[in-house]
Order: sequence, then C-alpha cells, then structure tokens
Amino acid sequence: MATSYSVPINEFFSRVEKDKDFFQYFNLSDEEAMELANKRAEIYLFEACAKIMMMCQPTVNFSNRDDDLRQFNFDLTPSEILLISSLMYEFYLDRDVSYI
Repeated sequence: MATSYSVPINEFFSRVEKDKDFFQYFNLSDEEAMELANKRAEIYLFEACAKIMMMCQPTVNFSNRDDDLRQFNFDLTPSEILLISSLMYEFYLDRDVSYI
C-alpha cells in the first residue's frame, strides 16, 4: 500500500502542460528538462503536504513518505490527489505572481 509521488505530480503536470516555460529549459536535453521539471514539482508536492498538515487535521499523515523510493507510505485517495495537485498548482502560480 503506497502511492508514488508521480501520481499527484502527473496530475499537477496536466494543469501546467500549456505552460511551455515549465518544461523547456535552455541548453538541456528533453530528458534533462523533464528531470528538472520533476524536481521542481516535487518541491511543490512537499509544500502542498506541509500546508495540509498545518491547516487541518487530516486522517493520514502526509509526512509518512519514503523520499528514497519517492512514494507515500499509504494509498492516496482520489480526493487527496486532487487536493495535493491543486495546492501544488497554487504554489506554482504564487511564484509566477511574484515575478510580475
């Protein structure tokens, strides 16, 4: 019983897929660019989990994860995946607003 980080990250990617700047980096191959995009998304994932833990009392502990295996040590529900990916997108947008 575990959920890979890739599940909420892919949900987040579906929200930012039209933002070419998120996935394209100068002087990097497609594989390197995707690796960097995944690292950035993972930061948003951790921020989203921390916000959930600070703002409410969830029935699961979102810090119960294995960063080496890149997975939560429990199964995320569809609602939790949506919540996490939505918060990830919010953090992403907040950073963009700061550039304006």
